[in-house]
Amino acid sequence: MPRSPGQSVQLERARIALTCSGLAHVRRGVETWSAEAFRALQARGLDVTLFQGSGPNGLTGIHVLPCLRRDGAMSRVLAPRLPSWGWRVGFGSAYQMEQTTFALPLLAALGRRYDLVHTKDPQVALLLQAARRAGVLRAKVILNHGTEEPVEFLSRFEYVQHLAPAHLEEARRGDVRAHRQFVVPNFVDTEAFAPAGGTAERARLGIPADAFVVLCVAALKRQHKRLDYLIRETAAAAARSPRPVWLVLAGAPTSETDAVTQQVREELPARSVVLVNHPREAMPDLYRSADVFALCALREMLANACLEALASGIPVVMHREPVAEWAIGHGGLTVDMTQPGALAEALGRLQADEAGRRALGVAARAQAMRQFATGVVLEQQVRMYREVL
Repeated sequence: MPRSPGQSVQLERARIALTCSGLAHVRRGVETWSAEAFRALQARGLDVTLFQGSGPNGLTGIHVLPCLRRDGAMSRVLAPRLPSWGWRVGFGSAYQMEQTTFALPLLAALGRRYDLVHTKDPQVALLLQAARRAGVLRAKVILNHGTEEPVEFLSRFEYVQHLAPAHLEEARRGDVRAHRQFVVPNFVDTEAFAPAGGTAERARLGIPADAFVVLCVAALKRQHKRLDYLIRETAAAAARSPRPVWLVLAGAPTSETDAVTQQVREELPARSVVLVNHPREAMPDLYRSADVFALCALREMLANACLEALASGIPVVMHREPVAEWAIGHGGLTVDMTQPGALAEALGRLQADEAGRRALGVAARAQAMRQFATGVVLEQQVRMYREVL
């Protein structure tokens, strides 16, 4: 018999839904977290269902729902023609259209049969929260805040999950008054992503064994990820280096990918590799082939790639800001990446001090094991579920 909206339920008897409109056709941290959280909760023995916007149907616990996919032909036609006020009704961008059209069949699928819905898709979460307030949806809704929504948006939710303490502090300063707010970070599979030799992967990519390899895993674009800055700084470090310096970029394509590829070929001729949609199963070997991992965005919610690099025992270099400092710990460096030359200088120091670089790699692995390993974070996530229920 369905439970009344105010009735609590034990986690072991709860029905949990994870949702991700882009899973199987988009490759970002949102999709990675959704798939891996589903598998981890299933392994924990919880009654969890994953609702996604594409992919094979009929797999245990997975339901594919129809939606207007952001990468589809219809979205490509409609997106440039959307009115300026379209965001008010859930049609402000291709991603928002996808979420809105995904949320409608999702509501029908959820009905009154679920106790908890957990999602990183902000528009989906907003529509589900509205349905809950209207009495249409019984399940409590947790927004996993990983898409840089403003604090005013977060105030609309009963339950908000932040990925780092600095995000919770920012929400409190903005007077976000959700019923409950939690800090539960992303997690990383520390068995799959682990230190090991990367010689074979270097050879496969055509990178010399004696090269100093800088790796960045991010959407292949200049905006936000600032790959143009990374390319310039790596080229500057290479110009002063006695060893060959290589840059490896791996990520999902964007409208800026061609420009990024052109720039890296011009500034690091014959010393760069660009990998578009590199297979997920090949990523651990790619991390192991690198000497250092660099991410140049001036703000990241909590990049999965950073956690994967830490777990792989690679020093991480990011812009100096509270979330990066908390995430990296002693496993790398933070520098002011608004300044030309800052990253180049850091790369030069890391290259010159091999012993120091190895020590940072050991600390990186320890940081991942202590703070971001699946088992560690899953316990925090389960505690959050218990409190919400």
